[in-house]
Amino acid sequence: MAQAVSKSRMAIFATALLVSGFLGLWCFVARGEVLEYDNVFQYKLDLNETTKVPEKISGLCGRSMYCVQEITTKTNKATVVVLVKIGFCKEGQTGNFSYPLKLGDDIQELRFGKKETLLWSRSRGVVK
Repeated sequence: MAQAVSKSRMAIFATALLVSGFLGLWCFVARGEVLEYDNVFQYKLDLNETTKVPEKISGLCGRSMYCVQEITTKTNKATVVVLVKIGFCKEGQTGNFSYPLKLGDDIQELRFGKKETLLWSRSRGVVK
C-alpha cells in the first residue's frame, strides 16, 4: 500500500513538473526577445539626401525560426534606440522589418537593440 501511495505521489510530482516546464516555456516565448545588430541580415539605413539624417531602418532577422513581432523605439535624452521584438513565427509573419524613423533636431544618436549598438550619430554620420 505504501508503495502505491509513493508511486502516485511521484506521478503527481512528475506531472506538476512537466506542466510548470511548459508554462515556463510558454511565458518565455510569449515574452519574446529583442533582436540584436549582430543577428540582422541585409541591414540598411536610408538617409535623407539633404540632411543625411536616417529616415528608415530595414533588415532581416537572422535567427532561425524567429519572426518580427513588434518594432518600437525608446528615447533617452538625445538618443533613439530601435527595438525589434522577435519570437517564434506565426502565420503571416516574416523575419523582415522596415521601420520609418522621425528623428528631430535634438536627436544626436541612433542605436539598435538592448546592447544599444551605435548605428548613426549626427557628428560621425553612419557608423554601421
